[in-house]
Amino acid sequence: MGKKVICTLLIFASIHLYGQEVDRDGLIKGTLTISPAFMLDSKSQPFYFHGILEVYTSEKISFAGEGSFYLGELNENPIFSYNNSIFAGFNWHPLENGSSDLFFGIQPGLSFTKLTEYSDQDRIGINPVTSLNFGYNYFMNEYFHFFVMAKTVLGKHSSYAYQSLNEFRISAGLGFSIPTKSK
Repeated sequence: MGKKVICTLLIFASIHLYGQEVDRDGLIKGTLTISPAFMLDSKSQPFYFHGILEVYTSEKISFAGEGSFYLGELNENPIFSYNNSIFAGFNWHPLENGSSDLFFGIQPGLSFTKLTEYSDQDRIGINPVTSLNFGYNYFMNEYFHFFVMAKTVLGKHSSYAYQSLNEFRISAGLGFSIPTKSK
C-alpha cells in the first residue's frame, strides 16, 4: 500500500513539474488515436480510428471537428459493416490558461452506416447524430499535450431498418498543437 501511495505522489509531482502554462487563444490542436466504444442499446463493442482537429477561438471556447473511421468490433457477430462518423461543434474550457485544460462540448454530426445483415445490398444510411463530450488536456508545452476524452453519441440508423447508434466512446493519447499567436 505504501509503494502505491509513493508512486502516485511521484506521478503527480512529475506532472506538476513538467507541465507548462500554455496560452490557448489561437492554439490549433490535433490528435489521432484508436478509440474503443460501447453501444448503449446492445452488447456491441466497436472501435474506431479517431481524429480531432481543434482551434481555440479564445481561452474559453474552441471549435472542434472530429472524424471516426470504423475498424471493427470485438464481438463475433458485428452489427455494422461500417459506421463512420463526422462531427463539428464547440467546446467550453472553464479553467484559466495553464497546463490543465478541462472541457465540455456538444457536436452535431453525421454517421455513415451499413448494417451487416444487409451487406449484400448497396444500402448506406446517412444518419444525423449528436455527441456530448467531456475531457481533459494536459499541456507539456506549446507543442505537445496528453488528452483523455469521453463522448456519448446519440442517434439511430433508420434508412431501411432501425438500429440504435447510441454509444459511449473513449479516446486518449498524445496530441500535437501549434500556437498561432505570439505572446
